Amino acid sequence: MNQPEISSLRLLRWYVGKFRGDKLRIASGVLISLVQAIIVIPIPLILRHVIDVSIPARDTADLAKCIVLAAILYAANAGMSYSAMSLTLRATKRVTEKLRARLCMQLQQISLRFYDKEKASELHSSVVLDTERIDIMGNAIISHLMTSLVMFLLGSALLAYVNMKLFLVMLLVLPLYIVMHHFNKRRMREVHQQFNEGMKGMSSLVNDLLQTIRLVKTFAREAHEQNRAEKQFRTVTERALAMTIFSAYYGSLMNFLSNMMTLTVYLVGGFLIIRNSMTLGDLVAFAGMIAFLVNPINVFMGNVSNLFQGLASLRPVHSLLTLNDPLEINEGKEEIATLRGSVEFDHVSFYYDNPQHMALRDVDINVRPGQTIALVGESGAGKSTFASLLLGFYEPTQGAIRIDGRDLRDLNLRKLREQIGVVTQDNVMLNTSIRDNLLYGKLNATDEELERATRDAFAHDFIQAIPDGMDAIVGDRGVRLSGGQRQRLAIARALLKNPQVLILDEATSALDSESEAQIQKAMERLQADRTCIIIAHRLSTVMSADRILVFRDGTIVESGTHGELLEFGGEYARLCDRQFSPGNSPKPTEFP
Repeated sequence: MNQPEISSLRLLRWYVGKFRGDKLRIASGVLISLVQAIIVIPIPLILRHVIDVSIPARDTADLAKCIVLAAILYAANAGMSYSAMSLTLRATKRVTEKLRARLCMQLQQISLRFYDKEKASELHSSVVLDTERIDIMGNAIISHLMTSLVMFLLGSALLAYVNMKLFLVMLLVLPLYIVMHHFNKRRMREVHQQFNEGMKGMSSLVNDLLQTIRLVKTFAREAHEQNRAEKQFRTVTERALAMTIFSAYYGSLMNFLSNMMTLTVYLVGGFLIIRNSMTLGDLVAFAGMIAFLVNPINVFMGNVSNLFQGLASLRPVHSLLTLNDPLEINEGKEEIATLRGSVEFDHVSFYYDNPQHMALRDVDINVRPGQTIALVGESGAGKSTFASLLLGFYEPTQGAIRIDGRDLRDLNLRKLREQIGVVTQDNVMLNTSIRDNLLYGKLNATDEELERATRDAFAHDFIQAIPDGMDAIVGDRGVRLSGGQRQRLAIARALLKNPQVLILDEATSALDSESEAQIQKAMERLQADRTCIIIAHRLSTVMSADRILVFRDGTIVESGTHGELLEFGGEYARLCDRQFSPGNSPKPTEFP
């Protein structure tokens, strides 16, 4: 994601803006937090009264009253702390939920060009890991940092009120905190950024390993993958150690300064008591109030790690949500209620990344409603790119694509795709039941419609033979089914959708000859009165097409019926000669 770098302050402002909808809850939580902080401020003054008045006067009733009052204030502080935390946590969790929802929607709207360059596992990490760290940061800012700032200011005022000389002494030590933080801030940011990158790399590696486990086992590359994994784990460990050790050093340094401040107060306060410039109660009260000054600093220092981790995670999330990559915007665009099925490629050219390597070059065809068009040619000739452009996954770099006479760029693609059926060679299955996979074609389909579609796709018998039938879980990417079974389900899913335009991209490649013959009959029924685009390497599946387009290097080099192209004796005839050897059936000359 090549996005311009923005400052941490702008990132935080962008994030804080997400809380607008929870302003009342946030304001209530912060207000309760402030009252919670203020309510314990009188306690050191009460203790001063106990030491300077109640104990010397041996007034047990006054002593008990003071201690009970202090206990009530502590109890009120605890109750308010719980209430404030509950309110602010609800707000931060809601914002995190919204961020994840927006990320999910953004990932569905971004063009496929983006996915051609980015790793899906890293995007997964942004949605899951980064948002969780942002949530922790948000809670730290709202629940701790804001109240700590107020506590620091109130504590400073009270300390000055109790004894100005001691307060001035403390102010001499306080700048050391700021200086030390300034010198360590850059390193803190670096170690957290490196740790986050290491975690993303580890998440990506494990995700890739799980996705390709069959490839790993097929090539016996377990040792190779284990070495890669251990190297990445070692990197994460080293970065985690660097972050933890630096955080420990930083925390120890701040604690040392805090302790030195307390000792300095007792040293100077002791001299003042000896010289009768202050009472013992004043010193106890002042020492108790040091916490009002030091604790906010320690809270801030303790949350520095969360703050920097959150900022490191906020950057990729912000980049993703403000991506300049073309988004697929459907709202407000024309919707075609019912497709007729005419398709026009008007001098269309297209490249993926490099204009020197055109995937399609000046493709110009018209397909009438109800026609069946077959696309044949060597791998990489541009056939699948043709289908991707027709579905609006990419926009042509030159020319225009029209459906029913309307430019594809002006149409609501989501509504359009609802009327286009697609069956590919590598059909994606959800890790859920057969029923749920079929219902993807039509969410409100009845059991009767499901049965009809599976029968027409010759999938009904094998479904009935499987334990649990329609409710059987197919496994990750349909791993519990054979390739042929997956393709039959994909065909049934397309049949259930009952589309006006049908794209068959190697739709029968995983079927045996007998099954293919059966499926061809189903396809013939499905293709009736529909526009059908067939992409095939098996030339036996395209012989009845109304027109066959022969692709080579992104260009249509031949066009005609099966018989016309055979008679022509060009590229198509050579493909037939190469695919069918003597003794195999059917031979190209035997095609009807």
